[in-house]
Amino acid sequence: MLDRQYEFVGYSHEHDHLRNNSDQERELRHNQITELLEKGVSQRQISKKLNVGLTTVNRVVQMMGEDINQ
Repeated sequence: MLDRQYEFVGYSHEHDHLRNNSDQERELRHNQITELLEKGVSQRQISKKLNVGLTTVNRVVQMMGEDINQ
């Protein structure tokens, strides 16, 4: 069993603990999703393959639709 010491540093908001992706990471993820969508991979499969939420994939799909319509 691991014996680790943790120090309580106080309460904070949930968003303080969430990972913030850089613009470069977001762009890479967007490109990966777009590439897989163009290959015909389902949104659910993309979500599992890239270990991202289905909502993230849906957001990219919506952005792609907006780009086409503009």
